[in-house]
Amino acid sequence: MNHWQRELVASAIFVITYILISGRQLKILPLNRPAAALLGAVLMIATGVVAPERAYRAVNYDTLVLLLGMMLISAYLYLAHFFEWAAELVLNFSRTPQRLLLYVTLTSGILSALLVNDTICLMLTPLVVAVIRRGKLPLLPYLIALATSANIGSVATLVGNPQNMIIGHFSRISFPEFSRALLPAAIVGLAINFFILRLGFRKMLRETRIDRSAYAVPKLDRGLFGLVCVVFVSIFAGFVAGFNLAWTAMTGALLVMVLAGRDTHDPSRLLGLRALRNSHHGFNDHCWRNGAAFFALRRLTIPPNEIGKESLRCAAMGRGHCDVVNGFKPPLLRRGSLRHRASIYNKRDPVLR
Repeated sequence: MNHWQRELVASAIFVITYILISGRQLKILPLNRPAAALLGAVLMIATGVVAPERAYRAVNYDTLVLLLGMMLISAYLYLAHFFEWAAELVLNFSRTPQRLLLYVTLTSGILSALLVNDTICLMLTPLVVAVIRRGKLPLLPYLIALATSANIGSVATLVGNPQNMIIGHFSRISFPEFSRALLPAAIVGLAINFFILRLGFRKMLRETRIDRSAYAVPKLDRGLFGLVCVVFVSIFAGFVAGFNLAWTAMTGALLVMVLAGRDTHDPSRLLGLRALRNSHHGFNDHCWRNGAAFFALRRLTIPPNEIGKESLRCAAMGRGHCDVVNGFKPPLLRRGSLRHRASIYNKRDPVLR
């Protein structure tokens, strides 16, 4: 097969795979997104476009280790009820729906720069839904703000998203140098994002008021939260000092696991780590769809008892930005864990029942 034939075959396989991934499950070939991506990968090898050895080399294990380390840190923050505490704090400090939109934008962007944006979307979406429902506000502006801000804010650091991790690994660029170059772009992007959302939803936001009914929030586990914060600061100090990103993050994550005194099955169940063993970055889990846009296109009058599952389904489909080809989507998006978390939030929040 000459060069042009290889290009033609590769393009045809890409288009077929893209259609299977972008569309809902087709009746003629009922494959979900990971299965469709795997089919495309196998076809690339079977037709000789990519040699098996080259496919193996496409798996970047430093990225997987770094991603796993940051996901574990996020999981322990979740177990400490940090995200619930932060969501409630944002609601309490917001006097108007417009200011709440600003705080959601900043919270999502900043946390995504410090942690992996996929994890932030997954863990914050049900909390934002619960907070917005309690405040009797429209869901759409805030979910879009959460999703788009997570994508924009994540560009600021090498650990914000898996794509940045790969760039850092191959370019050998230092953590401070990368952030100096892209932090201004992230700040400007978040500002533009906020003003576009505020302008686009100005009428909806102007016609609503925040309902501040009392609600019981799980108490922040200060001990676990303090431990994670100390380790988290140490991890970023190691990043700035030029230590290996992947193993610095993993060392910190394992330190938290050892010192937290918690059953290590808890973060494993939360993140679906069993499935992580079967994930190959850059090769098997590509082209996840826009979660917030999908939520927007579905009927907006979702029954209260379905909202937890619906919002989690949106988070599972992607970070919600305009990129259709999104890169690695870790198996923390497994359906079982999503159903479990949806049931948790439906039990916690009477508004969601």
